[in-house]
Amino acid sequence: MGRKGILITITILVVAIIVLALVYRRIDQPFNDVRLSCAVDSDCQLVDKSADFGVCWAGYCPEGDLRGPNVVAVNRLSFRSFGMKQITSTGTNPDTCGVPPVCQYRGIASPTARCVNLMCVKVVP
Repeated sequence: MGRKGILITITILVVAIIVLALVYRRIDQPFNDVRLSCAVDSDCQLVDKSADFGVCWAGYCPEGDLRGPNVVAVNRLSFRSFGMKQITSTGTNPDTCGVPPVCQYRGIASPTARCVNLMCVKVVP
């Protein structure tokens, strides 16, 4: 293998390590258990990480400026599991929460949650 082949191999390994690090990266507290990994766009959703998580479905449908730093893209199922744990920790029975709300965002240039390179990201048009 020549010098060019070694450089290509090293580049591929570095890219693979970066992708793996991003897939398993977690967002800041209190989301220490919320994953960002995904396979398809529908695995991801926008959430408000500054919400009071002792309340049913808190942060689930962000309001206001979706472009702000408190609105992040996360794995939908991981966030739902996180929310149920937070509700249970306050002594509330999660069964009383009902079904999660359907988030509808109006506006031509609203950010969306997408799965990019196996990681949920907020895409701002």
